[in-house]
Amino acid sequence: LARAVHILDQDTHADDTQPDKNFGECDSMNVRRDNKVTGYVDNDSVAGSLIAGVERVWEAELKVTVDSVSPPPASAPIAAHRVIGPEWAQGQGDCTGAVAPDEIPSQSEHRDVRGDNRPSFEAAPTANALVTGPGPVRWDVTGAFASPDERSSFSGFELRTGDSPGSPTDAVAFRSSEAADAATRPRLVVVHTRSERPSCVDADPELATGPSDRSHRIDAYVTDGFQRVERSSVDGCMGSPVPAAPVGWEIDHDSPDLY
Repeated sequence: LARAVHILDQDTHADDTQPDKNFGECDSMNVRRDNKVTGYVDNDSVAGSLIAGVERVWEAELKVTVDSVSPPPASAPIAAHRVIGPEWAQGQGDCTGAVAPDEIPSQSEHRDVRGDNRPSFEAAPTANALVTGPGPVRWDVTGAFASPDERSSFSGFELRTGDSPGSPTDAVAFRSSEAADAATRPRLVVVHTRSERPSCVDADPELATGPSDRSHRIDAYVTDGFQRVERSSVDGCMGSPVPAAPVGWEIDHDSPDLY
C-alpha cells in the first residue's frame, strides 16, 4: 500500500451575490446555507499521480478545517460534490473579492471561479459531514476515485450545504490553502496500491563454466519491458534499465552442470 498526502492548493469560494468577485487568495473559504456561496478545492497534480500504475484506491479522505460557524452554535451538513468541469483555477482575488486590473485573466481553459463562472458538479454528493464548530472535518471520498476514468478526470470538489433548518445566510468559514497555519490547510489523503511493474530479467548462466572451487559470476540486467526478444542466437529484454532492481535467484541441482 502507498499513502499520498496532497495539499489542495487550489481553493476558493464563489458568491452569487457578488458575481464579479474572486476570492482565490483569501485565507478563508466560505459556504452559505442557501448555497449562494459555495467552496471549491483541488490540486492539479492529483489526477496525474493516480493515472499511471495505480491498481486501486482503497481509501481517500478529504480533510478541511472549520474556522467558524455563524451564528454559533449552529450546525450544518456539508456535502462534497465531485466537480465535473470545465477546468478551473482559484484566481488571485483577496478576501474582499478585489483583483488587480493586471491580474484579471483572459478567457482560457482554466478560468477563475466567480459567482458568474462556476464549474459544474455531480448532483449526488460523494460524501457528507456534519459541521458543528471549529476544528477539522473529514469526508470519505473514496467513491470519487473508483475507476481509472474517474481518477484521470479528477477536478476537485465543491462544498455545499445540505437541507437543514436555519437562516439562509448562516455560514461556515473554512481555512484555505493560504492559512498561516500549514496544518489547517485543505488536504486529500489517498491510500492506494500500484499495479506490479512489468519487468524482464536478462541472465544466461549457461554461457560460461568454471571449476567448482571458484566463484561463477552471473550478471542480471533488469528492464521495464514485459517480454524477451530473440534474434539469431542472441536474446535480451525490451525496455529501459531499472536501477537497483532486486533479483531473486533459484538454483536447481542438475548434475553434472552444477556441483
